[in-house]
Amino acid sequence: AYLMLYCRSRGQFYLQVEDDVIAMSNYITHIRNRAFQDDKWTILEFSTLGFIGKFFRSKDLSSFIHFFLMFARFKPVDWLLDDYFYVRVCSPEKDVKHCSKMKKNYRVQYKPSLFQHMGRESSLKGKIQKLQDKQFKTGLLPSLNYNPPAVVTTSLKTFQLYSLDKAYQQKDVFWGMKQNVNDSIEFHFTSPTKIKRLDMISGNSDHPGDVLGDNAVIEVLTQANHELADSKAKSSGRAMSPQYEFLCSPDAKGAVKCKPESFGLLKSLRIRFTKEREIWVLISSIIIDV
Repeated sequence: AYLMLYCRSRGQFYLQVEDDVIAMSNYITHIRNRAFQDDKWTILEFSTLGFIGKFFRSKDLSSFIHFFLMFARFKPVDWLLDDYFYVRVCSPEKDVKHCSKMKKNYRVQYKPSLFQHMGRESSLKGKIQKLQDKQFKTGLLPSLNYNPPAVVTTSLKTFQLYSLDKAYQQKDVFWGMKQNVNDSIEFHFTSPTKIKRLDMISGNSDHPGDVLGDNAVIEVLTQANHELADSKAKSSGRAMSPQYEFLCSPDAKGAVKCKPESFGLLKSLRIRFTKEREIWVLISSIIIDV
């Protein structure tokens, strides 16, 4: 609880781990992708054992801190976590099955586990801890949500080394400076691609204002429109600009959540800026699910 209290104002999220665990490779990328996948969770659990791998939004920590401090003398914290959700979501008028179902809506278990506990000496005096996380499968972690192969370009001036290419590869954020009319951020797929879902998060806890604004629109170039432009160019003998179609706009928080599947095969996707804006834009997550 005191560690949570210290950390709650120091970041957007809080992950509880211990010093005697091993972790799956690329665990940070898996956690980040799951955290931004949707907002239908109160905690994400990246291990089934104890209090290891529990992932919170920092803004939610206060209620957990108060609860843990109130009852810390009576139970271990992992037991208190279950009690917290029992008090919060379970009704005395409903049965155990209903209670369990309600808790699962708030406590989302990620499989397989990303952490394995290696220690054997329990914090309880005289107890040897032999439990192992059976959901931890070395080498069997599902493939990362890698974005489809693409050439990425932008007309925005990039700040320092926060490049669009690194953001697309999920290695870092992209940070671009002021936008002028018809500036763009573009993703040209190496082969025609059908996309189920496009998710982007802009801004972060350090720069919450550097988000995609109302001057941004997301557009797609279908393979059909690309081929049509090519055909017209060949028959006319001059270059023709292919027609992009509107897909969606960022929400009020600068997040992009679109489902382009109905457009069929896509050649390219872009963010186009329709008017000048001095505020920089920081894209912290790009997920293109195919």
